[in-house]
Parts: sequence; structure tokens; C-alpha cells
Amino acid sequence: MKQIIYDEYHEFLQKRTLKSKVYRKYLLYPRLCKFLSGRALDIGPGIGDFVDFRPNTVGVDINPDNVAFGKSRGLDIRLMDINSLPFKDGEFDSVNMDNVLEHIEDPSPMLAEIYRILKKDGILVIGVPGPLGFTSAPDHEVFYSKEDLEKTFVSRGYSAQKIFSMPIEWDWLDTRMKQYCYYGVFKKD
Repeated sequence: MKQIIYDEYHEFLQKRTLKSKVYRKYLLYPRLCKFLSGRALDIGPGIGDFVDFRPNTVGVDINPDNVAFGKSRGLDIRLMDINSLPFKDGEFDSVNMDNVLEHIEDPSPMLAEIYRILKKDGILVIGVPGPLGFTSAPDHEVFYSKEDLEKTFVSRGYSAQKIFSMPIEWDWLDTRMKQYCYYGVFKKD
């Protein structure tokens, strides 16, 4: 059953529209990269577009189809077990986790792992869908408002650096655009 879900999700990711690809490459990824430095980890990289975009970035995913596809593209994407990152303590300067957190019913073990592998003063960038995007996918487990996002990470030893929305800051889009997302930039204390 799990492999069928992985196969379906991998196929879904490969059907991105040209508009989606252009948005990511020219608007989203450059903005996220402004916050990341040094060696970065992309958790849940899907088919590896962000890993391909940003040099010195490693990806890690639970979906073996995504990992195999990324490797076939020459990318450093590794398979992980749920809630266990295959890296040593303090190995990364920054972490990106875009549209993954909402899929995890109990994020505590994964968030502890992120904290473990991130260097002191390291930067964590987290993206989650807005209300319409959250309700449009049946595998979304937990909704995070901007306030929830900030509370979640500040309570775990981070200081909030910036909370923003993409593609633009406009609350009107909350219930009108599935791709409207909230992002938090956090520094490990």
C-alpha cells in the first residue's frame, strides 16, 4: 500500500505545469535562498528541483521513487526513515522544509531531528499551505496559521527572523489561491 502511495505522489509531482516551474525558479526559490547559507538540507525535496537550483544542498526524502529520480538527475538526494535524519549533529548551516510539515500528524520527532542536525545559529526555513491549499489535499494532517508556525518553532529553541507569505503578502488570497503559502525563517538559538 505504501509503495502505491509513493508511486502516485511521484507521478503527481512530475505533472507540474510550466507556470508552476516558472514561479518556483524565478520567484520562490530565489526568495528562499536569500535566507539559506552554507551547506543546506532540503527535507522532502520531491523530484529535486530545489536541490538542483541551490548549490551545496542535499535532499532527503521518505519516498524511494523521488530519491531514485533525484539520483538519476545527478542530485544528492538520500532516503530517510520517518523521523530519522541520516546526518551527524550540527552538520548543516541551514534547512529548508517546504510544504512538508503539514503532512506530519506529530511533528515533534522530526523537529527534534532538525534541531539536532542544524548548527548553532543555523537557519531553518519552513513553508506551509494557507487555508485553501491545506483543505485541497486529503493527506494534510495539521494546519498552521502564521501564528501557529511561529509558536511551534519559538517553543523549540528558535527565534523568529521573518514570517511572510508567497507569492505576495495579501490575506485576501488565503481562501482564493491554493498555492498561497506561509513561510517562517527561524534561527537556532
